[in-house]
Amino acid sequence: MNYFPFERMQSRIEASKDDSDLGYFYDLLLYGEFLTKTIALYLVSTINEDTDRTQYRLHHNLVRANAIGDFSKAIEDIVIGPAAQQLSSAIREYELKELTQRATKTDWQYEAQELIIECLTIFGIEHDKLPTKSPLRNWFHLFTFLRNKTKGHGAPKVNCCSQACPKLEKSIKLIVNNFSAFKRSWVHLHRNLNGKYRVSKLTNDVSEFDYLKREATHNFTNGIYVFLDYPREIKLFFTNAELTDFWISNGNLKKDYFETISYLSDERMIQSAKDFLQPITKLPGSHTEGHSQLELIGNSYTNLPKSPDFYVTRRELEKELKNVLLQEDRYPIVTLLGKGGVGKTSLALDIVSKLTTTNRFELIIWFSARDIDLLIDGPKQVQTKILNIEDIAKEYCTLLDSKLKSADAIQYFSNELTKNSFGTALYIFDNFETVTNPIEVFEWINTYIRNPNKVLITSRISRNFKADYPIEILGMTEDECKELINSTATSLKIDHLLSKEYIENLIIESDGHPYIIKILL
Repeated sequence: MNYFPFERMQSRIEASKDDSDLGYFYDLLLYGEFLTKTIALYLVSTINEDTDRTQYRLHHNLVRANAIGDFSKAIEDIVIGPAAQQLSSAIREYELKELTQRATKTDWQYEAQELIIECLTIFGIEHDKLPTKSPLRNWFHLFTFLRNKTKGHGAPKVNCCSQACPKLEKSIKLIVNNFSAFKRSWVHLHRNLNGKYRVSKLTNDVSEFDYLKREATHNFTNGIYVFLDYPREIKLFFTNAELTDFWISNGNLKKDYFETISYLSDERMIQSAKDFLQPITKLPGSHTEGHSQLELIGNSYTNLPKSPDFYVTRRELEKELKNVLLQEDRYPIVTLLGKGGVGKTSLALDIVSKLTTTNRFELIIWFSARDIDLLIDGPKQVQTKILNIEDIAKEYCTLLDSKLKSADAIQYFSNELTKNSFGTALYIFDNFETVTNPIEVFEWINTYIRNPNKVLITSRISRNFKADYPIEILGMTEDECKELINSTATSLKIDHLLSKEYIENLIIESDGHPYIIKILL
């Protein structure tokens, strides 16, 4: 067995064998629940985020799930429902195939189901006959049915438990030992003070995570991860850096917290539900989202969003950005890198708006991947407009009133990056770090972009991709800070409360970060 949480669960099973057959059976049902929930949450993690927020919708439902049947239904929804379209290509050859292919008697997937059917027969529970071909996804429905008819709404006899236990254990082990998800690298990540990660192994080989022990430039929250195309967090599943116990979502959502349960120790633990309280309906668009139609501004056709109502001039940065964008024979990809709220988008909008009065670009297209607006009353989640290559290509074709299909749209826009049919073009990708796979999207852009066309990317600092010309955005200068403080204080009608000493302390405490200055004011 390769997966540590199930090794621990198997130890509990071995101990219960010496206790009683009824205890042994009930612990096997807990094992089956643990397995079902783990696979459901794993599959949710493999969903690429889309504009319909499919992954969030599933987490939203599962954090409220009070029955194992809800997890079984989630598995069904993911592998054969609309969510299947968003699954990572990394699992299509293995896990998805293992769950959906119609298995026969010679396959482990079929044997696992056949053993559950035999258990139902032992308990005298009426059931449908297993078809000659049946996909593994049906196992979770069969297990839920067995669990609910015995432990949930029944009083199983000891002699029936004695006969059923070996079959149920073998059925569970067939999945644990063969399902490809548990052959991947699983870890618990805990970020140390130096920015590097403590990588605790949940499977034998976790070498794919070794780079996190050396580099301090990544930003993963503490939690359980599996490595697919990149580290993917298994939300609603918890442990600690010492791996002493494991807790998984158990419903009972109340106010802003929910319950988790350990199937190893029966300990309950409360977790914050604040990340799952947003409605699953469509969110408002970002105020920095590009317009849905092109319009002529100056000498350029563009969908640029409205510039900020108040913008503090940052002369040195503006000069550098303007100069590099005007160059026609160098630096096809320019990046503005910096912390969230430091002013990357505002700087880009200000300079690009001014470039419309020149003859440098006939076409300027603004793509927004923003998922959070940093407003004066706090961060607000917004609807992300583009998340992947397909979204980008579709958005471009929509703006140019083209009705191309997805595959054709991608090829069309790839060609437009190289030589735009409209004229010289500037493509801006705002909040690039929030696209589903930034490295893949960047490599695609980098492959096709050619001068005199240019790409401008705004992103939080990352070493995962390197532009031809990176510009790092740091805090404002003292004079810029004072201008921002005066304007913000005036708009809030608190300028009479500000002393010279407070202003100086505010600049020091915020390190010149514009959004922090606004929030503190």
